[in-house]
Amino acid sequence: MNRALRLFLLLAFFVPGKAAFSQQEKADSVSLTPYLVDASLFSVYHRGDACYFKIPLQLLGKEMLVLKPLGSLFKQDNVFTWTRAGDSVQMRVREASRRVLGADSIGAQRHWFRSFKIASETSGSCIINVSPLFDKLPGWEADTPHYFVLLPERPMQPRLCDNRLGFFHRWYPTDKKEPTPYLKMIERFRLEKKFPGAKLSVPVRPIVFYMVPETPRKWQLYIKQAVEDWNTAFEKAGFKRAIRCELSTRAQQAGWKSMPVPPCIIQWLPDEGASGTHVIDPRSGEVLFSRVTVGGSSLIDNENWYFIQASASDPSARKLPLRDELQGRMLRYTVSHEIGHALGLDHNYKASSVYTIKQLRNPAFTKKHGIEASIMDYGRLNYVAQPGDGAALFPVIGPYDCFAIVYAYRRLPLAKDPVNEWPALGKMLSRQDAEPRLRFSLGYNWYGNDRISDPSAIEEDLGDDHLEASRLGLLNLKRVMGFIGSATADKVLLKEKYIQLLEERAYLLKHVAALIGGQYEPNNQIRHNGSIVYRKVSARVQRRAVAFLLTQAFGDHQEFFAPPFLKRIKNVRVRSWPGVMGTENAEAANICAELFTQKTILYDFLDKSNLLADHQIAGYSYAQMIGDLQQGIFSELGQSRAMVSPSRAELQLTYIDMTCKLLQMPDKVAFSKVSEGTSAQWKRLICACLASLSAKIGARIGALKNPATNSHFEHCRAEIDKGLQSAAQKNNS
Repeated sequence: MNRALRLFLLLAFFVPGKAAFSQQEKADSVSLTPYLVDASLFSVYHRGDACYFKIPLQLLGKEMLVLKPLGSLFKQDNVFTWTRAGDSVQMRVREASRRVLGADSIGAQRHWFRSFKIASETSGSCIINVSPLFDKLPGWEADTPHYFVLLPERPMQPRLCDNRLGFFHRWYPTDKKEPTPYLKMIERFRLEKKFPGAKLSVPVRPIVFYMVPETPRKWQLYIKQAVEDWNTAFEKAGFKRAIRCELSTRAQQAGWKSMPVPPCIIQWLPDEGASGTHVIDPRSGEVLFSRVTVGGSSLIDNENWYFIQASASDPSARKLPLRDELQGRMLRYTVSHEIGHALGLDHNYKASSVYTIKQLRNPAFTKKHGIEASIMDYGRLNYVAQPGDGAALFPVIGPYDCFAIVYAYRRLPLAKDPVNEWPALGKMLSRQDAEPRLRFSLGYNWYGNDRISDPSAIEEDLGDDHLEASRLGLLNLKRVMGFIGSATADKVLLKEKYIQLLEERAYLLKHVAALIGGQYEPNNQIRHNGSIVYRKVSARVQRRAVAFLLTQAFGDHQEFFAPPFLKRIKNVRVRSWPGVMGTENAEAANICAELFTQKTILYDFLDKSNLLADHQIAGYSYAQMIGDLQQGIFSELGQSRAMVSPSRAELQLTYIDMTCKLLQMPDKVAFSKVSEGTSAQWKRLICACLASLSAKIGARIGALKNPATNSHFEHCRAEIDKGLQSAAQKNNS
């Protein structure tokens, strides 16, 4: 941690008592009750209903940062300085993100200041009454603790952020209007070579994370490995032993308790999951402090993921709970991901779709490269691998991670400011044109009011072919269904794993749904040339995706929703069933879970606004897609001996209900992606499809020999006609 960094807590609440100081009182003649005292920054006192700061004169003019806790995070408020003005001390504050790049004038920034009369003075400090600070100035609250950070005297040189890589960043105003009045700067640690001329050098000050002593001993080595795995990436940036992890002592931890914020730490909280946060110097993007949290909840989540995604390929994981070695490896993966965030990296959802299905099933390839190009994706585990493949199952720090660390931390000695660094950084980024493994996407990009749906940049996916990856993943889930009932005698554990399996099935289906109307985003660098050309998913692949979902999402899959062990867990209460809050009865819940998944997929179908706006994507129009969907859902109408099962009847009525209700909604809220300009067009098309369906049902009613099926379709037709009539009345009004 930077030696210039000092953090102290102001507990801002007041106790009624005697009158406050008068300006004439001498500090040595007044009995001050210390509320929180530390001579290295400034002391805080209270007297009566007043609060006082005792500010050393050497702090005048020094820039500080004000923080407020926000749950487990910090809200970074403002940068301020104390300045002397006659018999007063002024607190000058400016918005943390409003620093003018390359300019010292505070006049160009949004700022405010407040003067506080000096209540008393000593040879090396002055005492001011700051009670009005919490009553009248923006962002200050009397019942909220505030943290004061003395910022480094020499700000670190910022580094430009670019859309082709994913970093946490801040916007900085410039003194120019063109091409943009703002620049983005990445958030990163200050890392400087001890031997600047060496190709590979230890840093002047390495990045050190401390495990708290409460960390269970059996997990400590895995956590240490997770942190130090990142040294592979830092070596490519020119640093050796740049980051390390140490187990703190009880004495160190006791020292942290006297500070509001400790050094960079990895906390073990038994009831918490994995998360991370950091505090930055807003002038430069320098990470001053980082905290990673991991705990018992992470172990539960990791066990769920491994059992569902990997046990088909790993026979040792077919009994629960998992052995410690597997849990440790999962913990190592989880902590490595969170450390990546601490180092400044955002998620990269493009990375999990870079490797081919063949590569993911190859033992030699996966053992060398892992299963995705970045550990910052949510690729989780290798659910594509089949039993007998022998492929590796875990992600590792990949080529994108190394590339991003090089971009953020490699020293560029000839550049005197961030803008002058750009030619070297731009040349570095040009590697992405020829190396897809280095590319980045958050999975969503907005241009005006249009949202691009890129099926290669979504969460929880794996592989370059979603149809094949989901097919293989579903095969593995069916295998897991074969032994999940005998994996444990613990009913709570069994129900948790069963819920996770249903959620995983839903993910696999959504990955295929993303292909319909999908458009692959090009390498982001094309944006800088002013043109964007998207590669659309072919009509053949889109039709295959529709056919896949009609079978896998809307077909009858009793192996998933009517397992033999269902009665064992029917009254076991665990977390909410998918889509069914608080449902306790498992027989009822599994039907609701199936319908919830089907509703989600149906919504994805209906919400393909880009098919509507562009009329067609690669030769496949919205009308064709809805026609294929509707024909598949009501396929019984084309059968000579039609018989509709209860689950199919529920699906068909759900389709009619969803479409009819959406016809009633205002144009702006009918769908998340359907714009107001295309909503009327969408509604006309849906009305035509429903009218066609009503006619087909009418032609078949009476010819159906099964009374229950005939009655069901009569009900369907009545619901369609009622919905169309209501929509027509609404439009006429």
